[in-house]
Amino acid sequence: MGRPTKFSPELAERICDAIATNGKGLDWVCENTAGFPSARTVSRWQAADEVFCREVTRAGARRADILFDECLDIADDATGDPVRGDNGKETQHATEQVARSKLRVDTRLRMIAMLNRKKYGEKLELSGEVITQRPTVPTRDELMSRKSTWAPAETHTLQ
Repeated sequence: MGRPTKFSPELAERICDAIATNGKGLDWVCENTAGFPSARTVSRWQAADEVFCREVTRAGARRADILFDECLDIADDATGDPVRGDNGKETQHATEQVARSKLRVDTRLRMIAMLNRKKYGEKLELSGEVITQRPTVPTRDELMSRKSTWAPAETHTLQ
């Protein structure tokens, strides 16, 4: 049996729920969930149905919340961080484990900033003066009248 290609509100709701609850993207959800159409089909549905498009966007925002929670779990997981010697003292850090955890958190933080810019994106603060007067460009006559005040050009001779 092939993948479904007909839009139905029930299937649309299942797709949005799947996106919102597992932290994975549309391509992964469609590929790994039985009974779901291809991601390409879902994208066409989004283009054709404004309401469905908004619902998928909301599901993506919820997905950002799940990824944020994963960041906290990864950051709080100290398993494998310190390595202790026979005397019970910390002898070294598992730098590879720490670096991998940092990479996992950083990757998720970038993703959630894109998925929900309003809530997790960087805030830009614009400040400064607004210039309302445009600079004026001197006319040719004005430039020619100023020519007499210019210093003479130095001439160089080659020897």
